[in-house]
Amino acid sequence: MPNGVNELKFEDGFVSLILNPYGDMTGCSEELQDFFDLVAGRPAGRTDFVREVKYAVKLAKRRNDWRDRYMLVKDWVQDRVDYAVEQNTIAVTATMQERFAQQLIKKAMSTEQDYDSLRADLIDFFDADFADKMLAKYYQQA
Repeated sequence: MPNGVNELKFEDGFVSLILNPYGDMTGCSEELQDFFDLVAGRPAGRTDFVREVKYAVKLAKRRNDWRDRYMLVKDWVQDRVDYAVEQNTIAVTATMQERFAQQLIKKAMSTEQDYDSLRADLIDFFDADFADKMLAKYYQQA
């Protein structure tokens, strides 16, 4: 599977289906594209399948016992989505911090800023451990 999804294990006794309605839809059937539009909250209902799904959801929301299960599952899914977004945000932030540090170091080297001054500047932006890690990785003395 792409993007390492095959390595994702929940071990909760349920079968989990990971949907990405925001990816490239090239090669997807009209039914699948319509279903992804439904999942993503975009206008949907061009195909019989999605019209049936929308009708079934409408019926389920009317029954108290189904509505309670629907809300439980909806909350559970939202919690997983929130967690995934949080994890992705952490990874993106770390990457952006490293790129920023790398640019600062590159600029300092091109202007021949001394090492101690550069280290102090990096510590102003980040903590000392991160600054030292970036200097060890990207700073090259002439």
